[in-house]
Amino acid sequence: MTTSSSRVSSSGVATFDVPATVTGASDARRFTGTTLATWGQHGDSADDAQLVVYELVANALLHTESTPELTLRLTGSRLRVEVVDESAVLPSKRAGGGDGGWGLRLVESLAVRWGAEPDGAGKRVWCELDLARADEGARAVAG
Repeated sequence: MTTSSSRVSSSGVATFDVPATVTGASDARRFTGTTLATWGQHGDSADDAQLVVYELVANALLHTESTPELTLRLTGSRLRVEVVDESAVLPSKRAGGGDGGWGLRLVESLAVRWGAEPDGAGKRVWCELDLARADEGARAVAG
């Protein structure tokens, strides 16, 4: 049985060793929601962050044979999400269709910016979310 470990600091940094199981992406999503709540982040912005984490972790689990590490860094209203895995193959957006291809497009639509870079023998896929912008947009729509 694979166990995961996590570390959450009050200074706005949290890490989670994602288990390479069928529930790994969901576990990472729950960890993100709990962590953001601990840091006082709620609402649509926290929902967006959980969705982005799920997509990035699911990609790492689907396309690699490693156990990814998730890092969340909160600075003011900016959240940086990083997923590190052991595959050197950088992700690329592809046309969405019945067999997938929507994940990075979704990340791109929710994030202020995103990218991928080599990290040791593997890679780091990251994105940044403006949590205040997401909640302001939701308030404007609600009227």
